[in-house]
Amino acid sequence: MDIDKIKKGLKIFLIVILIIVFINIMNKDFFNQSDGEVKVDRAFDTGSKDSLSEADAEEDYIYTHITGEIKKPGVYKMKAGTRMDDLVKEAGGLTEDADIDLINLSEKLVDEERIIVPAKGASEADETSHAASSVQTKKININTADLYELTSIPSVGEKTAQKIIDYREKKKFKKIEDIMNIEGIGENKFKNMKDYISVSGK
Repeated sequence: MDIDKIKKGLKIFLIVILIIVFINIMNKDFFNQSDGEVKVDRAFDTGSKDSLSEADAEEDYIYTHITGEIKKPGVYKMKAGTRMDDLVKEAGGLTEDADIDLINLSEKLVDEERIIVPAKGASEADETSHAASSVQTKKININTADLYELTSIPSVGEKTAQKIIDYREKKKFKKIEDIMNIEGIGENKFKNMKDYISVSGK
């Protein structure tokens, strides 16, 4: 009787041991699978970083529009931090009529900037800041524009802007060519201005 109880007890003990071993094996498999899932997540994160790198690389370029006395006017894709000299070379160089004294070749380019290279004879001592670089979104009405708006016109500084205001107070501009009636504005200067001015607001 006692022997039967002992045998029965041993069987139960062995069954319990087997159950414990089985549970341990299952737990190891579970944790191994979890580790695998973590590795997959890391691989996904690495791909995300690569995508961000590509986006950052695109931001290293800017687009600049150059026109006026340049051999190949147009919009150019340049590396960020590029100088004016690099853009001029990319655009084929300056024409013979370009006024090199009004251009700062060491200036850094700005994204979406429009650069107008002026012709010779278009300069005044106080007008250099507007002649070589100007962003125009619409034509300036020379009959109504204020002093600040007028100075955004290529080749127009504060002195010339004030002359325009003084002239129109006496007589309105009927056509854009009338601006050449103002002292200091000749054909060369008018050539730089004509595409950016109007007498009707359009």
